[in-house]
Amino acid sequence: MRTLLALLGGMIAIIGLSSGCSQSGGQSISLSDALDEMESLDALGRAVPWKTYLASSYDRSGGNEDKGQFVKTLPNGRKLVLDARGPGCVQRLWGTGMSANDRLLFFFDGEASPRLNASLRDLIYWQKLFPFVDPFRPDGSAVTYLPMPFQKSLRIEAEGPKPIYYQVTWRKFPRGTTVETYPGVFTPQQTNMIVSAGSRWVASREGGENGGLEWHDRELAVPMGGEARVEVSGAGVIRAFSVELSLPENQGITQRNVTMRRTQLKMTWDGAGEPSVSVPLGPFFCHSWRESAFSSQPMSASNGVWTCRFPMPFRNGASIELLNGGGYPISVKVRVGVWRTPLIEEDIRYFHANWSVSEAGGGEKRPHTILDVSGDGHYVGCSLGVESRHQSWLILEGDETIRVDGEKTPSHLGTGLEDYFNDCWYYLHGLRDHLWHGLLEFVPYRTHQYRFHNVDAIPFRKSFHMAFERGQEGQIPARFESVAYWYSAAPQKVASFVPYTVDCRACGIAEGELMSALFSLERAGRYTDAASLCQQYAEDHSKSAFRDSVVAREGFYRDLAGESPLVGAAEAMELDPSSPAAALSKAVTALKGQVTQALVGFQPSTKGKLYLDGALVAEAGSHLDYMGKIVSLSPGEHLLAIEIEPSGHERWVLATVGSPWFVLGGADDPEFYDVGWHAYGSKPEGWPLPSGPEPMVQGIKTWPGSGLPRPPYIAFRPGPVPGMQSGRVMLIGADPHQRSKRVYLTKRFEWPAEFPSP
Repeated sequence: MRTLLALLGGMIAIIGLSSGCSQSGGQSISLSDALDEMESLDALGRAVPWKTYLASSYDRSGGNEDKGQFVKTLPNGRKLVLDARGPGCVQRLWGTGMSANDRLLFFFDGEASPRLNASLRDLIYWQKLFPFVDPFRPDGSAVTYLPMPFQKSLRIEAEGPKPIYYQVTWRKFPRGTTVETYPGVFTPQQTNMIVSAGSRWVASREGGENGGLEWHDRELAVPMGGEARVEVSGAGVIRAFSVELSLPENQGITQRNVTMRRTQLKMTWDGAGEPSVSVPLGPFFCHSWRESAFSSQPMSASNGVWTCRFPMPFRNGASIELLNGGGYPISVKVRVGVWRTPLIEEDIRYFHANWSVSEAGGGEKRPHTILDVSGDGHYVGCSLGVESRHQSWLILEGDETIRVDGEKTPSHLGTGLEDYFNDCWYYLHGLRDHLWHGLLEFVPYRTHQYRFHNVDAIPFRKSFHMAFERGQEGQIPARFESVAYWYSAAPQKVASFVPYTVDCRACGIAEGELMSALFSLERAGRYTDAASLCQQYAEDHSKSAFRDSVVAREGFYRDLAGESPLVGAAEAMELDPSSPAAALSKAVTALKGQVTQALVGFQPSTKGKLYLDGALVAEAGSHLDYMGKIVSLSPGEHLLAIEIEPSGHERWVLATVGSPWFVLGGADDPEFYDVGWHAYGSKPEGWPLPSGPEPMVQGIKTWPGSGLPRPPYIAFRPGPVPGMQSGRVMLIGADPHQRSKRVYLTKRFEWPAEFPSP
């Protein structure tokens, strides 16, 4: 295997190809042009000369077994993943279901020996230095956007013990393009260059350099049913477009969500009679049902300001219009940054976006269409919201198909909905936002995700059609809605809609989905969004039995986010002073900075008891009960012991020790459940200080390591303290005859003498 420096050198060569995407045949590819392309979105506003293809492990029989499906098995036992003819470049490599020691071998330009032979762990090691990949996770997925150039050909072979899921996106450049093929070893100067390029690439998600732009700032008052617009004359390129939406002060978060969906955004180029963008305002900025803070290269949202950085060229004027289809007057601050250029190239492409909605019942094998368009242009991504009516995650089994220029066989055939968005296993690892892909909402059974294509844009000359299957076998009842982003050689009319009829049922927060949503937000460290969700719930469910717990959580979240220090008095949170949530919140607030006291949290799927160092601490009657108690803890070793009553199905239990500021077993401490637990199928001698029979119950697993708990457990009640319910849930696997027996669990843990630094 190559040395670390050789791998790094390969990365530099890989980047060196990228500029070829904006070059015509007969041109050579330089490193500096390539780095510019990785950092900038400007090239998307011009015609692209390459073709884009996808090689994947899709089930060749048409079924749903999208793994281990290779081009062929070679005589040496390896599997052929890709056999591409150049000049070209691999732009994206995604996979899951592999082990860290599985290997990929890369043969460039017909070489008999692989120029790169590396384990997946080594390939993904670059996350420590560069932003081009996601970290390798043995129970998750890996993705890298490190471009891998080749002049004549590239063959990729897999060597490993397991069938894997994979996708390889690659571009083929025009004949006559000269490409610097992936070399072996690079100079320290080149190494420094790629490190610097990586840093600049990360900065591009925040907009990069916006200097030299002509800014148009407007504050528009849009009455109910009215419209307002911003006009820009002449020729130029909109490089930055942002909005900030305001409602009357007496309107809550749910109404804001409704308004952002029922405000229509339209954009028209060069005085065309019909808009080329016609999308609900929120979904255009990747907010399907709720506002989410995120940051990607072309889109971002922060502190209520939503920004789009897709380049939008025009030759003879641009018009941006807002139509208020909501139930209240609104105020919208609009900011448009225009780059004035003396010459608009003849090969410019016009930005387009359209909204598509579809719903089908069970048994209807009707895919959801992302985009179906004719003409000359290129596709650059989508934002997709999915609501399953099946009460399962099988909706995510649907594959995407992309047909370019009337292809009978799709040039892109994927392996699953979340795979297209660079994730895996029903979004096992929860929310995230990256430069080109992300998951912004994840509740049962609804997701919202985005993926953008910069260096892997998909061009078409005559037509483009993209669709997602509707889940497993294409027949899962579900509602899809999407925004497609693409460019066209001329302004085109896109489908319109009636703003005030847009479905807004998912804009609120239901009792049964609150904790699931908070789980995801806590695991991602998105405390401001979690606080807003709690505020929204308290507004919409003023008579809820656990409203006080939710209000208390909001206060803790805002403290964790650094928005406002928690003052410690239950009255300041507007809690009922007599409620258990108020008493517990006040007590936990007093723990801030204290090491000798902690909150013990306990929640089982059935009746259960929790002991700490031999003393009964908590007793729960069902999965709806969250029990919390303040205890004294000295530094050193302690023992948790849990007794779980029989159940007719697989049982689970959640136990945590800590406070909002330091939690063992919480979102940031998965190891708490991964090691050191013992399970017994009969009561040990001396319980709850066991010394007796060996563990008998078959297996302890953890969520998310083994999937999500099934309903109704995802709907359990919230406690008032963040972090105590969003750690891994311990699943107790047992033979059917053991389900009628009590289960006894023990865990020894170390309590620190001081809390570690954040």
